[in-house]
Amino acid sequence: MSELTNDRHIVAFPFQAWGHTRPLVNLATQLMRMRPCTVTLLVTDKFLEQAQAEVGRNLASDGHAYDKYIRVVSLGKAEIQDSDRLNQSFEVAWKGLVAGEEIVCQKMNTRYAAAPKPRAIIIDLFGVQAFGAIKASSGNDVKVYVFNAGFTAALFHLFGPESYGGLGNVRGKAEEEARRTGESMSDIILREMAIPKGEVIRVPGMPPMYDHEYEPQPNGVPPHIIVAMFSRVYGLLEGCDGILLYTTESYEPAAVKAMRGWFSEASRGVYVCGPLVPNGRQAVENETSQATDSAAIETFLNTTLEASGKQSLLYISFGSMPHNAKVDKLWTFLQVVMDLGIPFIMSYSSDDMPLSVQNRITLYQKGLISPWTPQQTILQHPATGWFLTHGGHNSVMESIIAGVPMIFWPFGADQPLSAVHVTDNLQAGYELIECRNGTEGMKPIYRNGKTAQGTIEAFKSEALDILRKAFGEEGEQKRDNLHRVAEAMRREWDDGGSSKRDMLGFLDSL
Repeated sequence: MSELTNDRHIVAFPFQAWGHTRPLVNLATQLMRMRPCTVTLLVTDKFLEQAQAEVGRNLASDGHAYDKYIRVVSLGKAEIQDSDRLNQSFEVAWKGLVAGEEIVCQKMNTRYAAAPKPRAIIIDLFGVQAFGAIKASSGNDVKVYVFNAGFTAALFHLFGPESYGGLGNVRGKAEEEARRTGESMSDIILREMAIPKGEVIRVPGMPPMYDHEYEPQPNGVPPHIIVAMFSRVYGLLEGCDGILLYTTESYEPAAVKAMRGWFSEASRGVYVCGPLVPNGRQAVENETSQATDSAAIETFLNTTLEASGKQSLLYISFGSMPHNAKVDKLWTFLQVVMDLGIPFIMSYSSDDMPLSVQNRITLYQKGLISPWTPQQTILQHPATGWFLTHGGHNSVMESIIAGVPMIFWPFGADQPLSAVHVTDNLQAGYELIECRNGTEGMKPIYRNGKTAQGTIEAFKSEALDILRKAFGEEGEQKRDNLHRVAEAMRREWDDGGSSKRDMLGFLDSL
């Protein structure tokens, strides 16, 4: 391959989880469409084919002429837990890119031609080690931008300044306290970042909430990740050249405004870039080609539409990451769905499902289970009426764009706040309360005064009540409320939209 002549070169290094990688892939294709540029996207072996397929989902039928300008390159077999190995591979690749050398995909042995020195690199919010490596080798020669793949308002408490409801520089304060008291710095960080104190948290764009409401299920984040990674994010946000937010002004006006206020204190840019959802015929075709059950799912959707009508089906999925929901409650929920006669598609491995549940679904005949489902295709089908989701940001964005209201079963991270935003702020969905478990999940909820009872009976009663409302008149009002949000979000990449404006400004600043 001949040397690339386009001198606007951007490197992107996502956190190696599909929920973080996928939107950054989609952003890369948007950037390439808007201005001539080369994007080198660094992933691991695990996500190479998925990322390449996602590029294809975004490109029109004549878009393959652009393939050489979006270079998806694997850094090797490293996993999330192999952080040292992954970051060593990144550092080697980064030094080579800055030196103007070719880069080699470690999985396919594909050699990519030398590109001009990068003008900017986009790293994930959790790319703290990569940030250190970039600064050590490149100083301030290359601009470093942070990409927040999640719900913006959820960023403030753990990683924002105290003036915006955040914890501030926890690591700096812990170092000082450790010197003064002799206590372990790690213990201080964990006490401040991982142990709820029953305090009321007030962050931009959200109603007041107890800190334990951020953990409706037991927190599964390993302590060493909190100490080594989470406690350094504040420093990354203070030291970067700007931030790209996977959201829109129409969806999170207060949080985006607050972020602009924070970053403007140091004259740094804040750029919204949502929604990042592939669209067009090729998006659906390339998605269904990845699902072994796609033909059966399409047939089931069409049959449901004919037999039960529009918006009659419930789609159930908890995302690409393992979840820690109480499975006995999940089977209870399915039982309620079937008792009400609601058709459903569930993304779940039948190998992990009790035989009694499988047999009941077989007899029911209006349910389909698949280990991997073409989510966008299902959400955009006229048979789909509601989506039971954990509230991962990608799922929420896809559901809103498709105009499908949601029932939330949040686990952690930004999901509890997304659930509150859609259900309380937008009045466009429902949140399951009785799905909560664990010490923190069973504590009172500030915004509505409720406390989960934690029993199967209470959960069954709540599920029955919510599903009846969702597929009734109240649910239609919530659907209308969601449609107003969806219409505004769909225009954000049009002329005059906040995402198109911001990302053109981002590119022109490089």
